[in-house]
Amino acid sequence: MKTNKKRILIVDDDAAITAAIASVLEENPMYQVTATNNPYEAYNLASVMEYDLVISDVDMPSLRGDMLYLC
Repeated sequence: MKTNKKRILIVDDDAAITAAIASVLEENPMYQVTATNNPYEAYNLASVMEYDLVISDVDMPSLRGDMLYLC
């Protein structure tokens, strides 16, 4: 039986938070998790890949997390 993994993108400028969230989600084999601490990288990833869920810090110093929703 083939299952489709749900794609999740995590972005936060705090590496500890990103790692903690990713660690919990990666325990579930139904999730394909991509995590980054660079909001510009997250924006580029979200521009070329469709994610089922984006978990983003809104208040990052270089790019607001809510800008990812404009991709």
